[in-house]
Amino acid sequence: MGWVSKDALLGTPGRATNMNTPAVQGIQPMSDIVYGFRPEAGWPGILFQVFLQGHPIEQWRKQQDLTWLVLFNGQSTPCAFHELNSNVTLPYIGHKRYVLQCIVPDIGLNGAQCPVTMNVYGAGGKSLAQGLYLGTFTFKHDGNSTIIL
Repeated sequence: MGWVSKDALLGTPGRATNMNTPAVQGIQPMSDIVYGFRPEAGWPGILFQVFLQGHPIEQWRKQQDLTWLVLFNGQSTPCAFHELNSNVTLPYIGHKRYVLQCIVPDIGLNGAQCPVTMNVYGAGGKSLAQGLYLGTFTFKHDGNSTIIL
């Protein structure tokens, strides 16, 4: 239980993500277990959400003590996992929503893009998935800053 083939975690080239624009494309396609993420750009301290899809998520949820991490340019950020139902159906995911939420860290990249990946760990720190590619996030200048001209 919990084992998922590596091929099920890789991205499919040219796959429609339904949720993201080409602005998030990077050196590889978005992992197939990712439906999409929001926002595509922002400043440190904002809420970042990842919508997940597929059988691997259902398998992993059967386990205890899951740890979900989103990494911005390699900096690990812990996530809260939510399972929700909706009366609105979406392509490929139907009515079920699996959502990760985290806060975008301050990694000193104002105005720059960085790769975003995801790791999933089970009980005892066992790696279920590592380096699942989500796309690129663009850091904007701090939303709390005021520019005086």
